[in-house]
Amino acid sequence: MQLAATIHAVAQQALQCINLTTHIAQHPRLGVLDHVSLHPLGPEATLSLAAQAAVAIGQQLSQQPLQLPVYYYGAAHPAGRRLAEIRRQLGKQQLQASAPLFDS
Repeated sequence: MQLAATIHAVAQQALQCINLTTHIAQHPRLGVLDHVSLHPLGPEATLSLAAQAAVAIGQQLSQQPLQLPVYYYGAAHPAGRRLAEIRRQLGKQQLQASAPLFDS
């Protein structure tokens, strides 16, 4: 899947280029790859297919060589947890590692 390969390449580049211990920005973030959002587009696309793609891409990012922590939300999360809920939970834990958040 070309989308998965592109997201993987972006994650690799971000990990090589961004150091959050020295990075200053206005927007709060949990990691160098903070959020990947997938939406169904087109007449044959469904929310279920977008969620399946999000999970597949997240699983790929969590494996070697990147081994990123991945948190799913929306249709990609088994219980449908909302992004705001996950951000609050992770923010309280002061997560500093790269943690892509996936939804569909």
